[in-house]
Amino acid sequence: MAIAPGVASAPSFRLLFATVGTTLAAAAGACASTPSGLAPAAGEWSAARIDSVSILDDASTQWLPLRSLLVEGGRIAWIGHVDSVPEGPEVPRIAGRGAYLVPALIDAHAHDAANDRFLHLGNGVTTVRVMWGTPGQLAHQREVTQGRREGPRLVLASPGHDGQPPSWPLTREVLSIDAVPAALDRVASEDWAFVKVYDHLPRSVYREMLREGANRRLRIVGHVPFGATLTDALDGRQASIEHFTGYDRALAGAGGWSAPDSLQIDALARATAEAGTWNCPTLGILRRFAVSRSGAVGAEREMRGRAMLLRRLHASGARLLIGTDAGIGIIAAGAGLIDEMEEFVAAGLPRATVLQLATRDAAEFLGDSRELGRVAVGYRAELLLLPQDPLESFSGLRAPSGLLTADRYFDRAQLARFRDARP
Repeated sequence: MAIAPGVASAPSFRLLFATVGTTLAAAAGACASTPSGLAPAAGEWSAARIDSVSILDDASTQWLPLRSLLVEGGRIAWIGHVDSVPEGPEVPRIAGRGAYLVPALIDAHAHDAANDRFLHLGNGVTTVRVMWGTPGQLAHQREVTQGRREGPRLVLASPGHDGQPPSWPLTREVLSIDAVPAALDRVASEDWAFVKVYDHLPRSVYREMLREGANRRLRIVGHVPFGATLTDALDGRQASIEHFTGYDRALAGAGGWSAPDSLQIDALARATAEAGTWNCPTLGILRRFAVSRSGAVGAEREMRGRAMLLRRLHASGARLLIGTDAGIGIIAAGAGLIDEMEEFVAAGLPRATVLQLATRDAAEFLGDSRELGRVAVGYRAELLLLPQDPLESFSGLRAPSGLLTADRYFDRAQLARFRDARP
């Protein structure tokens, strides 16, 4: 049975080992005293073998048990049945013992991820889209890339572009259409993956940033400003909308979140799908704000309206991201992503779909669809071992059995220390 596209044959894998013999010999020497089938201590190496795990088929609907994986150079080099592992030099082994192997998670909306790096790793999060970049986060990312710091890989949006009054430190004020080219020139000259827009940006400036950003192939993400409309965002092909901003105003005359008009919700979902705009709702923090504003009963009514929009967006083919807004002192980093995944399940999405949103789909949005988000040959070995079936319950995500991050393996005890912020 096919595991995934591009599975290497045994002969081709032997050739791979022969080609990198020196590296593998060093790895083999480091583990020569490790009893066969026993997981080595957490640490770093260039090659490894994972035994006796279950992985999902390519449709993400059925578990394939008793699988082994060979990892070399931070990538999955071979996948197959435990009885058909190709011969090669001895490498460190991770005993899966029937664990469920899934891609590591991606938090698609967070802040201060450099300081929260151990909390992210402890909960199986190896990639974070940071939605308000800072020089410190850029430095963190460089150190992670160079292997000098443990932590998730950060995909950084620029500091926010806003009008007056600015809301956050490092805000870049853009007050006129004439100022847009220079603002985008600055982003393009720096290391940001996205251009962040925020609440008080004047409508004319916002629309010009969308138009000029598209001309320059710069991806605009963030809020739909207060003075703009959802139609502005969709017509301008904003890459992602955060917190369902803009939808609240589009529904204001149609019952609002507490009693939304079903036909209007459907129309907004179709328009979003046609525009190709993704949404990152951050339901958990929206629930917190709704409780503070309207009490528990009122908040539940609001959240039912947001859940309806979420379901209709998904049904229409509009794309979704799972993010937390962690890092501003409200939602916990790492654990908050599992809470957010549970919010999506409570809204009516299947667990298999939610898991894919937090892995494969997020990788696609980040431009890493051929690198991350799948357990497949050639993909980066950012992998999470779970003690329970995540299609039945996400409880195993809260205490993973192990985590691979390209060239490092963290066992259950190390991940628990990370969650306690005791590296």
